[in-house]
Amino acid sequence: MPEILIKDQADLFVYGDASTPWRIKNSRHDPKQFEVVYRFKRPSMAYFAFNKSTPDAIFNTFKKAFEKTMANKEKIQNIYMKYGIDINQQ
Repeated sequence: MPEILIKDQADLFVYGDASTPWRIKNSRHDPKQFEVVYRFKRPSMAYFAFNKSTPDAIFNTFKKAFEKTMANKEKIQNIYMKYGIDINQQ
């Protein structure tokens, strides 16, 4: 994702505070090259956007799978640990 900023293909992107440094480092860039310009007042695990023309069946399938995944607290904790995310920030 940082490449779109470096190539001037976007002005900003949205990611959580916990995962952004990991994403930037994995793209072989220095996190110090970037600055936070806005923080959402209400933290959230994730935001998802769907095109208005996305069929309800696809949206509902995604929603059901996401809710099932989020209900598995052990799985979520393992994912956080895998990527070095501090679960206390979420």
